[in-house]
Amino acid sequence: MAISTLHRIDRITGPIALNEISSTKWGTGIKSMIETPAGHTSPMFRSNQSQEPTVEFTCHEIGTLLDTLTTASGIAISSTPLVTYFKKASTTGNVARATAQHSTITVNLGCLYWNSINLQHNSRAEATCTIQTAYDGTNDPLVYATGVALSGNITGSEYFTLGPVSVNGSSIAGVVSAKIDANIDLEVMSSDGEVWPTFVGVKSVAPTVTITTKTNVWGTHGLQGLALNGSTGLVVFARKMSATSRVANGTAQHIKFVGLNGTMIPTDTDGSDANTLGYSAKFELISSSDSVFPLTYSTGQTIS
Repeated sequence: MAISTLHRIDRITGPIALNEISSTKWGTGIKSMIETPAGHTSPMFRSNQSQEPTVEFTCHEIGTLLDTLTTASGIAISSTPLVTYFKKASTTGNVARATAQHSTITVNLGCLYWNSINLQHNSRAEATCTIQTAYDGTNDPLVYATGVALSGNITGSEYFTLGPVSVNGSSIAGVVSAKIDANIDLEVMSSDGEVWPTFVGVKSVAPTVTITTKTNVWGTHGLQGLALNGSTGLVVFARKMSATSRVANGTAQHIKFVGLNGTMIPTDTDGSDANTLGYSAKFELISSSDSVFPLTYSTGQTIS
């Protein structure tokens, strides 16, 4: 039978609206129970032991993302459902957005958080995100619908790249990448024989930042690492890109990540053939009190 219906990824709407989605993966999260009674060599029973559906996606609107997810703990999805769209492909491109031939998957209850933000020199920044779903007592964790029109119009104007990095008030020269990991551990719980989780919550958040630079951080900051000073600490900028090059440093459109407390740990040095060496360092961030996150960030900043 010939292929007649194909779809592509599209926007995400709901508690957050994102257009610059580069990949999406919807996972059913089924864990099977397969039983072989009385030493039989083949299974004779199979059931869904548990099911924890998830949605994973990569996006480039990290400013919009961080304006909504104001801490690394993410946000709850509850009163406003989150909707992911599939757009129907046509012979010449895509079916018109207003035509009710597209599809959606809706999450009514769960948690949305970012896993990591990758900043590469002269490349577009990207964030990897996860939606952990839960059962609200009425709707499936993932609700599929067809015959719908696409929401709004796609835009593509918000892109960032790597900016400068400093430690304890001193700039680190030659940084070529910075990866910011939230390191979230979730509590996903079910009970009473339910196959789907009915509670999703953040158990712990332990942010780390890993940079790669052409500067010998071992020689500069010591083989055993360097303690952040609690006042200036680690600062990483995401630099806003413009239509022609970069937004000016003094224009308040950049993103600033700050970790005041923790330790900078040199991790490794890589080299091969005639290539110049690269040095990596990892920042393990800690809180100064129980009311302060180890990593904070703010949009609309100038680079200084």
